[in-house]
Amino acid sequence: FQILEDATTECHNNIAVWMDLEGAIKEPNLQKATVQNALLPVVLAQREKEAELSDIALEKVATSECFGDTAVSLTDKTYGTAYCKQETADFELDLEKPSSIKELKFQWWGWSKAAEYDIYAMSEEGNYVLVKTQVDEEVKGWFNHWSYLDGWDMKTTKIKVDLRKGRKDPWSGNVYIGIRIFNVIGISHDVLDDVSKGQPISANPGSSDPVSLVDATNSTLWNGNSETSWFEIDLKQICALDDIELLWADGARPEKSRSDL
Repeated sequence: FQILEDATTECHNNIAVWMDLEGAIKEPNLQKATVQNALLPVVLAQREKEAELSDIALEKVATSECFGDTAVSLTDKTYGTAYCKQETADFELDLEKPSSIKELKFQWWGWSKAAEYDIYAMSEEGNYVLVKTQVDEEVKGWFNHWSYLDGWDMKTTKIKVDLRKGRKDPWSGNVYIGIRIFNVIGISHDVLDDVSKGQPISANPGSSDPVSLVDATNSTLWNGNSETSWFEIDLKQICALDDIELLWADGARPEKSRSDL
């Protein structure tokens, strides 16, 4: 089964391989867990590949002191407008998940457009990075016009926009910055988490406190007390693993180590 599964990855257009794989899956002695472990990463990778671009800002929470309650209009489905009666403003948009950004596009109200602005993206580590300014935009139209900006490579959890030098509207005379809609075109990704935290664990006889390996704190310590030690964590579910991280105490790293899944 495993050889045929690898073959479908290398030769995915080979129908005969897929037919043989179907037969291998029906083998009575083949364990269900073996099939799941082999195919789940393929399914997840394909799901990620086929994910469609969409407005990932839609209905997300935007907060702003200057726009106040009208900030909801930045990301909702209505035809409302977010208004600011000052020449400078800022707002923060929470995307909720790490996201790949393909494009930003937003429509200004009338000609109350900020002449200058900076766009910051928050990384998965929680740091804001300057990614775009008004210099990068393409503007279409002259009234209720749109600004278009290409995306960036870093996965982003939040977006912050600092707006400056707003233009006063000629009607009420008190709105300097107005935005009808703020679209973020991209793909949201599942959040990576520590799937071993708090899970059942066993270790070689004579070792100390194996629970310290899954208690999510660096203040506790497991000691194998043997030249050949081992521990086993029951994840209790099928997981697609992105990384396995071991933090060795006081440089006590063995010459050899191995992880079996």
